[in-house]
Amino acid sequence: MAEKLRIGVVARRWRQDPSGSYARNVLNRLPDAEYVPVGDLFSSLVAFNMRANALLHRLTGRSWLSHFNLNNQFYRLRAPAVDVLHLFNGVSYNTVPWVTSFETAVPRFTEVMEGLKRQKPQFSPLQKWRFELAARAMASESCLAIIPISENAARAQRLVLGWMPPKYATAIAAKITVLHPPQAPIIKSFAEKEALPLRPLHFMFVGHDFFRKGGLEMLKAFIQVRKHSQIPLRLTIVSALQIRDYATRAGEKELAEARRLISANSEWITHYPSLPHAEVLALMKQAHVGLLPTYADSYGYAVLEFQAAGCPVITTEMGALAEVNSEERGWLIKVPRDHIGRAPYYTPEGRAAISKAIRNGVAAAIDEILQNPEMVRQKGKAALDYIRQNHDPMRHANTLREIYAQRANVR
Repeated sequence: MAEKLRIGVVARRWRQDPSGSYARNVLNRLPDAEYVPVGDLFSSLVAFNMRANALLHRLTGRSWLSHFNLNNQFYRLRAPAVDVLHLFNGVSYNTVPWVTSFETAVPRFTEVMEGLKRQKPQFSPLQKWRFELAARAMASESCLAIIPISENAARAQRLVLGWMPPKYATAIAAKITVLHPPQAPIIKSFAEKEALPLRPLHFMFVGHDFFRKGGLEMLKAFIQVRKHSQIPLRLTIVSALQIRDYATRAGEKELAEARRLISANSEWITHYPSLPHAEVLALMKQAHVGLLPTYADSYGYAVLEFQAAGCPVITTEMGALAEVNSEERGWLIKVPRDHIGRAPYYTPEGRAAISKAIRNGVAAAIDEILQNPEMVRQKGKAALDYIRQNHDPMRHANTLREIYAQRANVR
């Protein structure tokens, strides 16, 4: 009997929640493989950084240290005893064969993410050295594949390649393989959704970063529609209502407003601060329409889950969501977009334009649904068909298996 393939996974990622990027794209994707938690120098530095930051925060009331760059690098003094290492958003400096899946671009350094906003980097000498060190690792024969999880991420990666020495960029470009996350159907048959009565129409929002994901605009849009429509509807919100996200900068004022609006409309809005993942999926089975009218998301995994439950989704048309969603299987809200397809949340003018587009877009979509509820079933079936055709877990596993098999060619 052949030995099981041993796939190394960064140990500190092991305990991520069931909907995390590592869990969705890396962990346990191959049922016949053994997944091995692996520690490394950068993980130790991250742990030290977090402890130091916690102490500084207690002493000064603010955070001083960032572990963003440390978080996305891997190195061990002794090579891990695995056949292949699979990172997410990371770069390995070891010689053991490795691959990386990613949501925006690699190497995922702060200065690279800032460079994507400006379309060109502004590296200090130290940053340039680190960037080219990572590029050399990605171009080496130890790196088997660079796996963007969307075409949008692949476009961003090709822009980053243009900042690298040509000998590295050419080698890396040949390794790019787009592989969307897997998603199994949550319902066995669309007949389960057809059995749901269309009154009241049940809408559902999932996402702890409530404000970044357009939650406040969504609330205002529903309340606006309810003023002139007598058609019954329900809205379920599963969110911790977290504030101070990187996109909207929402704070206590916005939090108080959201809580007030939810409380004032509690006869048709149900809010869960948190739920086990299995219970969220169960609620999706009972919903008609999902919502993710987000300012910024690297992918939008909740959209895949809604679609897998036969729910069409109202989303913004940005980033990977422009690939995952469409007017045939959902509703797309047009927002301003930059050169790599992101909504420009990083400027005050951009945030204002996005906010207005989300509120108007959600209201228009709700109005359209209330006027023709049957379209929920038409688009819901198309959404489920899309999941079956484009996010099949077995096909995803087979692609990874082929990539891992290239390790035999590494000297």
